[in-house]
Amino acid sequence: MDLLRGHAAGVCKVVAVVVLCAIPSGVIAADQVRIGAVLAQPASYHLRTVHMRGVASQIHRIEQSSNYKYGGICKGAYTFTLDDSTGVLPIEVHSLCGRTEDAIPRVKDGQTVSVDVRIEAPGYYTGQGRPLGEWVNSIRTIAVKIYPE
Repeated sequence: MDLLRGHAAGVCKVVAVVVLCAIPSGVIAADQVRIGAVLAQPASYHLRTVHMRGVASQIHRIEQSSNYKYGGICKGAYTFTLDDSTGVLPIEVHSLCGRTEDAIPRVKDGQTVSVDVRIEAPGYYTGQGRPLGEWVNSIRTIAVKIYPE
């Protein structure tokens, strides 16, 4: 009986290794989305988080703001433009309220960066300080995580 258990455990290990090796690497890693694809079909990416890579430029610091919900001062927000040769998108980097500006990853002008962004396609929106039913004409991209290279 112990011999059968040992044999079954060995077979399970081999099957697990074969299955993992058969999975294409693109399935495990996040696929990079080109900016041109988002610009062409923004509704397809609406409220999705996607991975992009490009060159950062036009970095603009946003003055501190107050978070009335949590009663804190929010510092360190900024915007930058990401260019991947298929298109250009403005990226918003939100501040972390109640933390120092050092907690927010910074990008430099001309630096190649990878970034996970949440896409908001043009359309009607509510909340986030917008009037009920306001039409938004542009794509909004909010940084979720930045990977400076």
